[in-house]
Amino acid sequence: MNSIHVHRMAISIMDQTLLPGRVHWLKLTSLSDFAGAIKGMKVRGAPLIGVVAAFGLSLVAQRSRVRSKSELLRELRRAAHLLASTRLTIGNLSWALNQVLRAAAASDGMESARRAAYTAARELFRRDVQANMSIGRTGSKLIRDGDCILTHCNTGWLRVGCKRRLRDRHCGFPNKASSLNVIKGRMSVAI
Repeated sequence: MNSIHVHRMAISIMDQTLLPGRVHWLKLTSLSDFAGAIKGMKVRGAPLIGVVAAFGLSLVAQRSRVRSKSELLRELRRAAHLLASTRLTIGNLSWALNQVLRAAAASDGMESARRAAYTAARELFRRDVQANMSIGRTGSKLIRDGDCILTHCNTGWLRVGCKRRLRDRHCGFPNKASSLNVIKGRMSVAI
């Protein structure tokens, strides 16, 4: 189970503010949707935040109505600045945005830049899924029957699926652990 789904001109994210009690999907279709989801902590975990931001920037490239590559790059830089300002402490956020900006800038023309932005976002997503699966497989080898597992903050597939992930043999988790407890590293507090 991925915590995002990619659509043609949008993505859907699992609203992580509702986990573990409820699974609800939010469809992000505009730059303000992406910025709001990141700032509102609807998406959590530094790598996933970077991936979501990269898709947000890609969406800006796809929907842009400018007529030149230089105008497109200016628009992407403005959008990247907005997205980066949503969570200043997330290093993956700026890194992922820079990956998309570099890919678009290195392209031959405006249409190529649009494709490059999308391709860069897809590649970041692919690598994040691969890394999470690898972490899950590695962690699974360390879990013994009856172990109690405590995860801190967002730990990819161990957190999003919680105990269900540990039972899912297709994700590399044999049914070993008797309990999984998740604590969050950052809580949303209204002042």
